[in-house]
Amino acid sequence: MPNYTIVIFTSDNGPWFEGSTGRLRERKGGAGYDGGYRVPFIAWAPGLIKASGKAGAIISGIDLLPTFVNLAGLTLPQSLQLDGRDISAVLTRAAPSPHDAILLFNNEDVVAARTQKWKYVDQVYYRGLTYDYGAHGYKQLYDITGDISESYSLAETYPDVTLDMLRRLKETREAYAPFKRGIPPFFQQLRKQLQRQD
Repeated sequence: MPNYTIVIFTSDNGPWFEGSTGRLRERKGGAGYDGGYRVPFIAWAPGLIKASGKAGAIISGIDLLPTFVNLAGLTLPQSLQLDGRDISAVLTRAAPSPHDAILLFNNEDVVAARTQKWKYVDQVYYRGLTYDYGAHGYKQLYDITGDISESYSLAETYPDVTLDMLRRLKETREAYAPFKRGIPPFFQQLRKQLQRQD
């Protein structure tokens, strides 16, 4: 592979209280809405990325590591499990996202699921107060392709999509539950072994 210089411009997520998100809903720390999560992302690499190209695929900052490894002609260890995906094809050919969905977190809590078309928001957070929409029966499903401001829920109109998004949230919460509060399963097992030896 030829040598390329790749420049990526992106930013931290969302403005705080003083900033504007334009048509996007909420701000940093607001919940799973795009005003708190969507960021600018510009990639420049003459000879590799077309100057006038624009991709609409969902990607995440966690995708940069596997992408840079691939573009450098290297491979990651097979035993390494990453949530990020290689987005080289998105950058160079405007290919579809390698993600079926991206899950959004508020610290350790999974608060939203995002596919290319849909967003399901399950929790809102504002200055230390958390409101769990799901626990109160309020379902928020948005068609991001037609409602960028996430202002009108289509949960009742598309119950199958709503159930699919709820399934994604449930599976992700179960997968990440052992890692909450900073004690991964390996250390939990090690701590039990050490306690038995005492």
